Amino acid sequence: MKKIVAKSKTKFAISGNKVPTQKVQFTGIINKDGVKVRTWAGADKPETSYSPLKKGTAVIVCDAILSEGGNTWYYIYYQKKYGFVCAKWIDTKPMNEDIFVDYLTLYSSYVKRNHKYFGYKYDPALTTFAKAKAKVKRKKKATITCAVPPRWAMHDMGITRADGSSLVWVKNGSFKHCYSGGVKKKLKRITKGGPVGKTYKQAIKDGTLKKGDIVAFKGATHTTVWSGEGHIFFDAGRVIFKYGISKSGFRVNYDKAKPGEKRKINEVLRWRN
Repeated sequence: MKKIVAKSKTKFAISGNKVPTQKVQFTGIINKDGVKVRTWAGADKPETSYSPLKKGTAVIVCDAILSEGGNTWYYIYYQKKYGFVCAKWIDTKPMNEDIFVDYLTLYSSYVKRNHKYFGYKYDPALTTFAKAKAKVKRKKKATITCAVPPRWAMHDMGITRADGSSLVWVKNGSFKHCYSGGVKKKLKRITKGGPVGKTYKQAIKDGTLKKGDIVAFKGATHTTVWSGEGHIFFDAGRVIFKYGISKSGFRVNYDKAKPGEKRKINEVLRWRN
């Protein structure tokens, strides 16, 4: 992934004018602790309300411009806010499971804060996290399924909507119409060996489940994502379907799930190195 080259102090590299584009160019990673986000390009400009950022934070890069000192500054989007970060503090690493799980954590936190507006029922109109937030802002119900948040993450990471949307379609434990385009480039489909045929608990214990794995269960039409840190995101088991999303947000500790929910893994989509 190439960095954006800024050549002007008055015009942005992507938009070509004095106003930056808000269209996603790529996902970047903050490469040191305490990186300051400014209201404009330049180390002398005021900091934003969410500055500084920690090392490893995933941000969306939208545009670039030169500061008065001649350095490239990226126009970034982070948690619903925009700002400027010196390009040297952002690595353009390939999309991976760390970025993916970072987005899922953000979504889970948001749903936890706004749980009364969320429920489980597939809404094809909620193709992005932004659309779900817009509904909540209007105090409208935002209904989702287990696989919609992973689709949102794919979208926010710059993978096309067509590929991201197809993650929703899981039937009898198999991913349907998903292994092509952007998904195929970023994710490997595992149908035998590794964690396949095991319960979550078994696969975690023997290390065959990897951070960021998107899991489809045998005989089921829902997915989960393993955080690699003791939790599973977006488990759509019968308990959650029955009671809806609560103050606990999306995140579910699988070890506390009822026996009937402990299905065996049938297929996995795993991030390529």
